[in-house]
Amino acid sequence: MKKMRLYFMVSLFLFIVAVIGVARNFRVNQIPNGSENTCANCHINPAGGGARNVFGIEVGTNFLSSGNVVWNINLASLDSDGDKVPNGVELQDLFGTWMTGQPNPGDNTKVTLPGDATSFKDGTVSVVFAGMTPHVGQKLELRLVNQSNLVEISRSVVNAIPAAAFIAVLTDLTPGSSYNVDFYADHNNNGQYDAPPTDHAWRVALNNVTDSTAMVNFTHNTSFTDINWPTAIIANPGSGIPGEFSLAQNYPNPFNPITHISFALPKNSRVKVEVFNLNGQRIRSLADNEISAGNYTVTWDGLDQYGHQVSSGVYLYRLSTPDVIQSKRMLLVK
Repeated sequence: MKKMRLYFMVSLFLFIVAVIGVARNFRVNQIPNGSENTCANCHINPAGGGARNVFGIEVGTNFLSSGNVVWNINLASLDSDGDKVPNGVELQDLFGTWMTGQPNPGDNTKVTLPGDATSFKDGTVSVVFAGMTPHVGQKLELRLVNQSNLVEISRSVVNAIPAAAFIAVLTDLTPGSSYNVDFYADHNNNGQYDAPPTDHAWRVALNNVTDSTAMVNFTHNTSFTDINWPTAIIANPGSGIPGEFSLAQNYPNPFNPITHISFALPKNSRVKVEVFNLNGQRIRSLADNEISAGNYTVTWDGLDQYGHQVSSGVYLYRLSTPDVIQSKRMLLVK
């Protein structure tokens, strides 16, 4: 009789343990891409059970309802493990809109652990937006610009702002430099940047970056900045160091109203890119920076230095360094 009772108690204990294990295991499928790292998302022990990591504690304390995980933009926007990468970036749901049962969002090869500060992708700048209700449905463009030479490092776009709160990501951040994070909402929905107040634009400075990741928390405001969106110099990576100085023909040409000007710089130098009319009057300075050797592109949007659209006609663009000056013609046709 005692053996029967002991057998019954052991069986009951094992059954309860199994039920609890299954009950908790289903939470893996209640966070986006949870199946990638399974129990390691929330527990220190990758096999599950035992102590929770910081993300697991966050979920258990603030984001459970009737035992189920409540995944939303609030949880996605938090940086639970303090690595300057929000949970939504680590789990590849930047908008916090994924729901249980839906296909996993984003790129599963980029999934990292939201509860492990050593598990992240180097070089990311995560911009956590709040209060963006006035711009829901509008396009948002962002860029990362090196402050020292105004070279654009990376760019990203949100084709339609999904809600008041969401996350956007820029890449290729390198420690040891200072950057500007520029972004604008296409407030007049014309598909291109217009200086404020027509479009709403902002600039956030990241000074003296020491880590390989950065996080910006931004709440909508009306302190707009003209970020001169098209005029940043864009580096063309992967093309190596050119053997000689060259200035390419702008493209497209003829154009209306935006065109791109590419050039090659064989050594570090001070570079000026300027636009003139046929009378020799300077219309716009597009760049005046000290930049490293490489291949670059700068964009002109057809505006003069006062932000006014110029008339149709032939214009000259001139690239000058201390060693060489080159110029070419371009045609603006409306």
